[in-house]
Amino acid sequence: MRRFGAAVPELLRLLETALNSVFDEQGHRWTELKLRVGAGMSAVELAMNSRLQPRRALWHACMVLMSLKGAASGDDGRLLEQVADIAHTLSLVSIACDSETASEETVVQARAFLDTLGDAEGLSWDTLVRANRAVGP
Repeated sequence: MRRFGAAVPELLRLLETALNSVFDEQGHRWTELKLRVGAGMSAVELAMNSRLQPRRALWHACMVLMSLKGAASGDDGRLLEQVADIAHTLSLVSIACDSETASEETVVQARAFLDTLGDAEGLSWDTLVRANRAVGP
């Protein structure tokens, strides 16, 4: 579980990149989608520059990112669904790492995620998606 803390900055960068791609596609239009994605981007940036423990900062950002579920359709919608699903998993892993009262199921899911994620070096979006899928639906 210790390696999760080391991976948090890279995990946040990957989430930031995914959100930037949707945000930039919106162009100059200030739609509800652009505002929601912008809020997610703000949460990620705050987590990246927080004085909180990295896992706790990530957990707070994930609370905002989970709200992106169902925010759009098409390719953007699929990407935001992935972001929201990954955020849910990351929040559970953060809880499992930070809490002595995490359920056994949460701990098992966290270990499956971390085992599939591997080392923080060379982390990619595809690796993150694969690790998320290892946790199950």
